[in-house]
Amino acid sequence: MIRRGTNTTNRKHESNIRTIHLLAIVSTMARISIVGTILSSLIYTAAAAPAMVWNEATKSQSEPVYTSIQTSPKEIFNAELTKIAETSDEDDLAMVFVLQRASNGADHLPLLTSSGMLPGVSQEKNVKVYSHVEGVEGPRSVLKDLQESEFEPVMMELSQVEGKLNGELPLVTGKKNKAKRRKLLNARTVVVNVASDVVPKELDEAVVKAIQHEKVSSVVLTSARSGLEMRLAKNLEKKRRLEVSKMKAKRAPRRRLEQGDDGNDNGNDDEGVYYVYMTPNILAGLLFTSLFSFVTFIGISCMGMIAGQDVYVSKMPPVGREA
Repeated sequence: MIRRGTNTTNRKHESNIRTIHLLAIVSTMARISIVGTILSSLIYTAAAAPAMVWNEATKSQSEPVYTSIQTSPKEIFNAELTKIAETSDEDDLAMVFVLQRASNGADHLPLLTSSGMLPGVSQEKNVKVYSHVEGVEGPRSVLKDLQESEFEPVMMELSQVEGKLNGELPLVTGKKNKAKRRKLLNARTVVVNVASDVVPKELDEAVVKAIQHEKVSSVVLTSARSGLEMRLAKNLEKKRRLEVSKMKAKRAPRRRLEQGDDGNDNGNDDEGVYYVYMTPNILAGLLFTSLFSFVTFIGISCMGMIAGQDVYVSKMPPVGREA
């Protein structure tokens, strides 16, 4: 009886140990999945460049509207600025603020908004936020995208925003500077270049003034994508080009023996096709190379057999006594 009780106790103890091991394994797997989810979300967030839009269509909103779909700057400009350009007056203005990336290569706009350094911007609730905008490399790329979207943008600095809103830019000297000033005064779409070392308070005040100004119908605030996103995009572009080159190589027509109409299917049907290692063009090239090499060798050999006299004298022999 004592032995049976002892065996029963041992079995219960072993079953408890197994249960504990299973629970430990399950908890470890759960932690791994959670950590993987967090890391993937962090990478996704690091590779996302946001854009904030204020225009006539968002004035009726009481809360921000978020869009997490992957979007390009051209799609945003065509969707948000084109509608304003069609319905607004001639004096209305569209401003695009582009913030340079931080000194550590990170996306600068999320750093400022998450740390509360843009309080005025955060209080403007009638905003549409695009959380993932790809292809924003800086003010130059935004200027190019606007030009390709049939806008006529002009680039300016953050210090010129107040003068542009009031229509009173400082006087300049020189024909080129005067032409730039005149072009900036007449522009309806401007790209504001915001340096990475900008004072957050100045940026916040400039954006709020643009949003609340009566002549400004559309405001876009975005930033250059981070260095991590640029590296990821370059790697993806390399992989895409490699895949495209491989597909083109597979689909390219190959040399083969034509039998009836089998030679017009561009290599899609390989049944009854025999690959050859020699074609008439290759054979003609080899024969011509061999003949050319043979003739060249004979010519050089004949030229080498030409010989002149071996002895040279200062006084020539009399005529008739050369022998």
